Amino acid sequence: TNYGRGKQSYLEKSFSEWLNSQNIKEYETEKQFKKYNENGKYEKSYYVDFLFENKKFIVELDGSQHKNTTEKDKIRDNYICSLGYEILRISHKEYRNKKYIDYLLTRLK
Repeated sequence: TNYGRGKQSYLEKSFSEWLNSQNIKEYETEKQFKKYNENGKYEKSYYVDFLFENKKFIVELDGSQHKNTTEKDKIRDNYICSLGYEILRISHKEYRNKKYIDYLLTRLK
């Protein structure tokens, strides 16, 4: 994750290019979700790689650094899913092997 710094990873650049090649244009990158506690006080921000707001769908491209953050990722994903979004996490290996291409085309077109 690039934590909202405006720098896309290789995977993110590649995925953006693929989306454009499929004429999928309605998405945002590095969309911020703010988490508030039960008292309404701001707790933290989560950034997602690709948000398809009109589909309530998020794609997270996970590089090797995510092997060390699985618990934090679960907490983050549970929060964002509680807002009504579906999150698809794609590992580097799955991305290279085009594991989710058919699902993505069905979900995003």
